[in-house]
Amino acid sequence: MGALQTLILSPVELVKIRLQLEETGHKHRRPGDHHGPVDMPRDILRREGLRGIYRGLTVTALRDTPAHGVYFWTYEYARERLHPGCRRGGGESLATMLVSGGLAGIASWVYCYPLDVVKSQLQVQAFPATRYRGVVDCFRRSVREEGLPVLWRGLVMTVVRAFVVNSAIFSAYELAL
Repeated sequence: MGALQTLILSPVELVKIRLQLEETGHKHRRPGDHHGPVDMPRDILRREGLRGIYRGLTVTALRDTPAHGVYFWTYEYARERLHPGCRRGGGESLATMLVSGGLAGIASWVYCYPLDVVKSQLQVQAFPATRYRGVVDCFRRSVREEGLPVLWRGLVMTVVRAFVVNSAIFSAYELAL
């Protein structure tokens, strides 16, 4: 599932990251040009081609494929630990669903966060001004230039959000069943 979703997710995240940078004044275009969620992918395709719109695809797949395994495994493990036998008999409490979902979100992000940082750095690049030659080069240079903490920058807010969002997602799913 993680590998398949990257075909859609990678271009969406690319556009999101570039729009965020544009909002903070780090322009990929000439001053005065306006972008939006429709203009940005069109501009990337025109300037960088299909390769540009899929910049970061490999690292997104490397991030998401194992992270989904961690995500679902953690959810099921936490559910069973908090409410033994719940898979067979059901009836676990809302608190069990909320905590298990939240822990699953945290575990998957902690597991894949360094790759997410590398993905974002690769996606910020605009052709022809590419700084990194690929995933490994980006990883090595980032750690060499900024130290290991660069791979964890922003993790605290990400896991706080992940707990809340995934608590709600898994609980809604289980209750809908």
